Amino acid sequence: MGHTGRIKIGVLLAGIVVGIIGVLAGIALLSSSTASARPSYGSNCGDCHGTISSSAGPNGSISPSGATLVAPPGSDQSYTIRADTGYHVDSVLVDGTSAGALTTYTFTNVSADHTIAATFAANAPTTYTLTYTAGANGSISGTSPQTVASESSGTAVTAVAATGYHFVSWSDGSTANPRTDTNVTANTSVTANFAADAPVPLTYTIAASVMPATGGSVGGDGTFESGAAVSLQATANPGYSFVNWTEDASVVSTSASYSFTANDNRTLVANFVADPPLPAPGSDSTGPLTRSIRFEQSRKTGELRAVIDDTYAGGTNVIAAEYFLDSVGVAGSGTAMVASDGAFNSLREAVKARVDLSSLPHGTHTIYVRGRDAAGNWGEWSSVTFRVKTPWHSSDDDRDEDGDEHDNRDGDRDDDRRED
Repeated sequence: MGHTGRIKIGVLLAGIVVGIIGVLAGIALLSSSTASARPSYGSNCGDCHGTISSSAGPNGSISPSGATLVAPPGSDQSYTIRADTGYHVDSVLVDGTSAGALTTYTFTNVSADHTIAATFAANAPTTYTLTYTAGANGSISGTSPQTVASESSGTAVTAVAATGYHFVSWSDGSTANPRTDTNVTANTSVTANFAADAPVPLTYTIAASVMPATGGSVGGDGTFESGAAVSLQATANPGYSFVNWTEDASVVSTSASYSFTANDNRTLVANFVADPPLPAPGSDSTGPLTRSIRFEQSRKTGELRAVIDDTYAGGTNVIAAEYFLDSVGVAGSGTAMVASDGAFNSLREAVKARVDLSSLPHGTHTIYVRGRDAAGNWGEWSSVTFRVKTPWHSSDDDRDEDGDEHDNRDGDRDDDRRED
C-alpha cells in the first residue's frame, strides 16, 4: 500500500472513533437528564411518593378502596374495614403479612408502595330460647322450651284451657292462640293466663197439655231458668169447665191459674169436663150448685168462700147465698153471704163471708153453704169442717193445752152435699 492509502485509512478510523465518542457522550447526557427528573429511593429520600393498593374479599368492604397515591411523601394513610351483617373480619394482610382481624389500619410515613387486603367470614349463629308455660286451669300444647337461631321463627304452641275455663292472654299481652314467635332476637318467656267461663244458666222445661184435647187451652209453659217464676193458665172452651191440674196422675192444683218456681222438668195436664146440657128456658125448678167451698181460719175469725152456680142446674141468675154453723136451719134463715164482685147478677157467683169463731168451744165444727136462684129455688148445701184446739175466749186464748200457738188455718171440705 502506498503512503496515500495509509493516510485515507487513518482518517477513516479517526472519524469512526470520533463518532463513537459522540454516541457515548449522548448516552451519558441522556442518563444524567433522566436521573435528575426521578427521585432516588434511598433510605434518606425525603421526596419519595408511595402508592397503596387496598382490596376486600366478599361480605365486607375496605375504605378507601383501590390504589391510593399518598402525598405529600411521608404522610400517613388510614383504612377502615367493615364486615357485612352476619359476618366478621377474618384477616387483614399488610404487604402480604397478616396484621390480625383488624377493623382499622394506618400506614405511617409513607414513602414506598404498599398493599392491604381484608378477608371476611360468617359469624357463628346466635341462638335464643323460647319458653312457654301455663297458668292455673290450663296447659300448653307444643314444644317448650324451644331453641331458635337469631332472626328465625319458633314453632306454634297452643294454650289449652281446662273445662269451665277459657284462654285470656299471654303474660306479654299477646292474645294469639296458637302462637308462633317470628324474627326472634331475644330470649322469650311467657305464661298463658286463663279465666273461668261465665256460668251457663240451668234451665228446665215446663210442658203443659190439655185433657180432653177439645176441653180448652193452656198457656205459660216453655223453658225457664232455674228459680224462675212459672205461671200456667188453663182456659176452658165453650161447653167445658176446668177441673184441675195433674202431674203423674196426681192433682197439684184445682185453680185454673197455677204458679210455681222452676226447679225441675215438669209435665202437667189441665183437665176439663164437659158441661151438662143447659135447661130449657122457663123450666128452672132446681136450685144452684155450691162448688169450691173453702174456709181459711185465722185467729178468732175465718174467711168462708164458695161458688154458687146455676148454669146447668136451672139456668137462672144466682140472687143469694147463706151459711149455717154446725147445724142447718130453715132455708133463708142462715147468715147471708155477699157476692165477691159486689152484685148478684149472673148464673155463676163467687160468694164470701167473715165467720166469728170467738165463742166456739174446743173441737171440730162444720159450716154449711147453699145458694138461691132467681126462680126462688134454694140449692143443695155443701160443707167444710175445721177444728178449734182451744176456745178463743179462754184466758190463754192464743195457745193450746201444750202451749203451742194455734195453726188451724184451713178447714177440711166435706164432699157430701145435702138438700133440704
